[in-house]
Amino acid sequence: PPPPPPPPPPPPLPSTTRLVSSSKPTTPLTNSNINKENQSRNKGHGQSKATQGSSSKAVTVLDVDHSKSASYKKDAAGGRVWKLVLRKEVLLPGDEIRSDSLPLVYEQVLVDISNKHHFVPKDGASEAEEIIARHALKPHAHHPSSAIMRQLVGCAEKWRTYFARKFKVHLKKKPTGNTEGGDAVPQGSSDENAMLTLTVGGRGISLMHENKRLVQQTGEWVVDTEVKENVSFGNITIDNWNVQGSTLTASLGSSRYTFETHSGRNITQLVEAYIIDSGKDAEYAVSLKEYDTRDSTLLSFPKAVVIALDRGKENVEPGWFFGTYGGKTGSFPQSYVAPIVGDVTHESIEAARKAAELRIESITTSSAQTPGVQLRQKSVGQIPSALLKRRSTVMRLTSARMGQVSGNTLRVKGYVHHDEDVLGNKKYSMLEFAKENFRLGADLYEMQRTDTGSVRGTVKRLRKKQKKKIQDDTGLAWSWSELTSLVKFTKSPIQASLLKLEENESYLNKIALDCFLNIMRFMGDYMTKGKTEMDVVTHILRAVMDHAKLRDEVYCQLLKQVTNNKSERFESCAHGWRLLIMVTAYSQPSIALQPYLKSYLHTIAGSRDCEFRSEASMCLRNLKATMLCGGRDKLPLEAEVNALVEGKFQKTQKIHLPGFRTKTIKVHAATVVKDVLVEMCHKMDTDHYEEFGMYVHTEWNMTGVLLKPTDYMLDIITTFVQKDIEFELYVRKVLFFHDIPFTNAIYTNIAFAQTLNDFNMGNLIMQSEIEGRDNGLDILSRLLSMRHIILHPLPTIENLLSAYTTSISQKLLDLFTPEQFEEGLTKTFPKYENEMPYKLERMFLELAQSTFSLFGSRFFQLANVRDSRVDGPALLAINKDGIKFLDNATGELILAYSFNEIVSIRKIGSKLDRKHFIDFKLGNLMMQRVTRCETRDSIEIKTIVSTYISLAVDKQQQQEHIIGF
Repeated sequence: PPPPPPPPPPPPLPSTTRLVSSSKPTTPLTNSNINKENQSRNKGHGQSKATQGSSSKAVTVLDVDHSKSASYKKDAAGGRVWKLVLRKEVLLPGDEIRSDSLPLVYEQVLVDISNKHHFVPKDGASEAEEIIARHALKPHAHHPSSAIMRQLVGCAEKWRTYFARKFKVHLKKKPTGNTEGGDAVPQGSSDENAMLTLTVGGRGISLMHENKRLVQQTGEWVVDTEVKENVSFGNITIDNWNVQGSTLTASLGSSRYTFETHSGRNITQLVEAYIIDSGKDAEYAVSLKEYDTRDSTLLSFPKAVVIALDRGKENVEPGWFFGTYGGKTGSFPQSYVAPIVGDVTHESIEAARKAAELRIESITTSSAQTPGVQLRQKSVGQIPSALLKRRSTVMRLTSARMGQVSGNTLRVKGYVHHDEDVLGNKKYSMLEFAKENFRLGADLYEMQRTDTGSVRGTVKRLRKKQKKKIQDDTGLAWSWSELTSLVKFTKSPIQASLLKLEENESYLNKIALDCFLNIMRFMGDYMTKGKTEMDVVTHILRAVMDHAKLRDEVYCQLLKQVTNNKSERFESCAHGWRLLIMVTAYSQPSIALQPYLKSYLHTIAGSRDCEFRSEASMCLRNLKATMLCGGRDKLPLEAEVNALVEGKFQKTQKIHLPGFRTKTIKVHAATVVKDVLVEMCHKMDTDHYEEFGMYVHTEWNMTGVLLKPTDYMLDIITTFVQKDIEFELYVRKVLFFHDIPFTNAIYTNIAFAQTLNDFNMGNLIMQSEIEGRDNGLDILSRLLSMRHIILHPLPTIENLLSAYTTSISQKLLDLFTPEQFEEGLTKTFPKYENEMPYKLERMFLELAQSTFSLFGSRFFQLANVRDSRVDGPALLAINKDGIKFLDNATGELILAYSFNEIVSIRKIGSKLDRKHFIDFKLGNLMMQRVTRCETRDSIEIKTIVSTYISLAVDKQQQQEHIIGF
């Protein structure tokens, strides 16, 4: 009989209702507990407690259902109590029950068995009941071990309709064809408009009739199920399924049904996913295309043959199979075969091919619908994108990981055949380079392996009948097809190095072969053998850093694998280009390869139709930096490698500026210090980047160490991260040679902050420069007034008079009495109190620059100066006028030399006492003397002096050129 009408719905909740999960999901609330909690909320004539206070939000507890029904009940106040049901409904393809959700699913299965839920099969629960009895398991009690919980949940996974999605469908007309196991339409109902339940799960598809009836003795509703069809995915051909509007036409077994449902597309999409995934336990597979390889660890086979799969083989990686064909065993990519579900028959083979076509079609459809969007499919799209399981990123280098490609990496299948443009008959073509430098007759070599499968370095040459080839001037035979194959993608590992090596360099051949295998691993075209992405990248970079002869070899290997790439892995070419981006930041090619490599990259970067033109541009940028700076010398961090795999080529880095300001810049693999300085100078409207420097500060060296312009930013970061040392990067003005562009606020603020620091420390002003002036007090008063207004949040004359003594050195304070300072400050402060801070910064700099000879100096503490006129520690000041030796105590001038009087500079160190020195050879060509200074800043001193001299020479040459013109 039809079920009685449902009770009226509960009153609507306010629009501000929100759902929150229970605080203890593993110990769910019972109906009585829910009633009590709702009663406590609904005190006062059924009104929500939330509406009685300041909050207007009603809170609903989201509970895990373990009851046989979820009917509405009334509480003591007459209000309706209801709850939301949360169940583990279905295990999607590739889904698994993780440890954090295992207790919930275990509790659900245990309660369903205890309550004889209609999802539990009547004749299939004996194994689960035996586990419950053996371990005395009870619902809502202490949970057993994870192994026992998984054992019970594993029983539920075997039930056909338990972990399956249920769809209500109307049977529109009687099915056509013969049916097995009884009538296709429920007994006692008409052929048309019968309400059925179609379940889709990992065990197949079931068509059931559910009958809900009321048990008079208990007053509870129970559901009786009658299974009409059970069909495995191996017997389903999705091509025969059709969805038009709300009508679904489907073939189940030997019968064809017509259903009315609004979930037709969801049903077909879910069935497609299970069909694609159904071959994971297959024992045989049919080859879809030929797989020809010369690698002894891989299995070759022709098209349209059956291959026996070895499911018991350990350590078979995702995306690969291990099998037997023709008496040989080996691994091969999954994409070349279609697993056969069940026994090997003509029908099962055709079904396997159909499933493979469906998988390829789902990938193509997804790619066509989302051009230029991130490709996020697992294992080459084994599951439709709408049903992908969101998993955490695995660290092992697997084909599943290789499917996570960011950026514009969707392959355009029609374009890969036109990569010959980069090999054409133009100057510096790769064909020309291969003809002159590659091993010809690549099919005559065979890779040698040890008993454990690792690569040996010896080169074995085979005897093979040669086809007619052309002889060049050297007498070597070659053919155009062979040359073309040498510079194009191969799905099989090379058997010897691409470039010619000496006979006694077998160790280099071994490293070259390992590099090619690692390139294939990174691109997803070869088994990882337990290696991680970090292992692969580290091996390749170490090879090019330690062996100069292999740099061209690795470049040629990478160009080969990204040229005309026809890999089954959609992400293969993208990963090849990303690895090339990394290598160009480390490896400097030989003079012979440089023009060919640049020509190749320029061709790709300049092609508007090539999908990897942006990657080629990055390679050119990195290569340019490598040619100028020599390449990076620190292996990348794991975070950098992971970012590379995900298509992230830049890193944000905070840069500190004088005056407690910061800037954030973006650095890439080949960014050097000079690039950062040029970028910062661009923001400051100046081209004189040489006047700035970058310093690295640590807790042991707060003054900072000056970095070279050619230092790589990521190498600097890597050094400190590996040593677990906290650091900060500062950009400061090192030289004051050209005029300050006061129109730029950033530039002015940097110059002011540095000058103010020298002023506060007493280095900027020599006592004699104030004593010898009639307006000395006025100058100091003006500087102190401007400083106070710029820095103080509440600048007043009272605050200035109480704090000026802390802003000036004691030697300057002693020049005037407090009354004189008070009179001077009181007179000058009103002149500036209404000025804007940025204007005062400019005025401060202009006054200091026009008054003090030490303006713009870089100061260094010298532990000892070996000169009879100094004979002890001193302070060294360097500015555009030359070098000055100052007295440590008074700050007065002792010695001064212009840059014209500096003949040479050299830095030396003593290994005995670990002291550092810098020698100044001073004088002229006729008379010279060496002044040795002990300091740990010898490198920075030499750099600053050399830069000043270089700038002065350039300025003089420009003036002479103008006069001559």
